[in-house]
Amino acid sequence: MLELREEQKSKQEQLEKVGKELNEVKAKLECIRTQQEEADQLLKQVNKEIAQKQDELEKYKKETEEARDYKEKIENIKLLEGLTLKENKNEVIIANVAPNSYPAMIGLEKGDVILKVKTLKTGKWVKIISIDELKKLLKDLDKGDALIEIKRDNAIFIIQM
Repeated sequence: MLELREEQKSKQEQLEKVGKELNEVKAKLECIRTQQEEADQLLKQVNKEIAQKQDELEKYKKETEEARDYKEKIENIKLLEGLTLKENKNEVIIANVAPNSYPAMIGLEKGDVILKVKTLKTGKWVKIISIDELKKLLKDLDKGDALIEIKRDNAIFIIQM
């Protein structure tokens, strides 16, 4: 009987030890759950911030594209009527040429890059880096009063306007 009591006592001690270990595991598990909840909240916050930054980036890209692809249909300048021009990195590119327009008749084509202009007024070649600059140079000129240097397919052409 003494052996039975000692065996019961030993089992009781083992049971208490297992109970303590179980309580420690439960406490650790609760701590892990709390940390997981905090991590989940932090992850949600980070994902929200990432989405906001992506939206800002998309907006910036769109604004940049619009600025890069600034196009202007030219009117009230005799030599340029019928052209739609586009500015891109200090270049002026012909975005469109209206059929039967003066620029179409003298051979300007969509995609031509306008490099320089020489007019009777200036008497010298002027590098073209903006639509406004081109318009100022050609304003109030008549047909034949200017030369224009263009790049097309890696070839350079000079055309009388």
